[in-house]
Amino acid sequence: MHKAHFMSQTNVTFPVRIVYLEKQGRLELASRKELLKSPADREWRFFEDKAASLHGPFDLWELREQFLSWPPDDWQGFVEMAGTFAFFRTSQSSFETWQKLLREALIRPARDWTALEAEYRVPHASRVPLSGPLPIRFDWMGEVPIALVMAIYSVDAIVATIKLDKLQGAEFRVCARFDCKSPPFKVEARQKIYCSSDCAHLVAVRNSRSRAAEAKSKAAKKATKRKQGGGKSK
Repeated sequence: MHKAHFMSQTNVTFPVRIVYLEKQGRLELASRKELLKSPADREWRFFEDKAASLHGPFDLWELREQFLSWPPDDWQGFVEMAGTFAFFRTSQSSFETWQKLLREALIRPARDWTALEAEYRVPHASRVPLSGPLPIRFDWMGEVPIALVMAIYSVDAIVATIKLDKLQGAEFRVCARFDCKSPPFKVEARQKIYCSSDCAHLVAVRNSRSRAAEAKSKAAKKATKRKQGGGKSK
């Protein structure tokens, strides 16, 4: 094959910024039929109110943490805080599905994302799927060109943060505390297995109490055996 048939490649480093175009408004049931469904499955439409005050700009990585930790039964509270969530109809069920999908996306390699989307079957909640390309455009007006990732919906902005983290080689891990509800945390040290010092301390306290209870139980059993042995010798 002629050399010209090969695509040239070069590595370029440039700043990247996610631009979340926040919209505030109200949620309304998509139809009267939705009232017949369970509260978690009722679908709602978002209607923009251009007169409403914006709550941003947001730290989008912090917004991701809030989203992944948000109680699903209060999903509308997240929309009221962050603005329009998704492209199509939204429900508590789809909100929770997105939470589960994006938690998995953090700890799984990007090559698994297409399979994850198929597994979770997220409804038409985003114009930019997890496995799709980043919608990047360049701003050439400054001294240094900036790559801009445009996001119209909060879920798209959150997906963009995950993709940028993966591009930088970031790794994430689920906290080793079995009942921790926090999102997967960024691995900054290989030996770190807890998301926070609070979780590490709580597990240490639990282990200490468990060892103390086990030692107490063993001591009680030995004392019982001694008493029983003493009774037989008499």
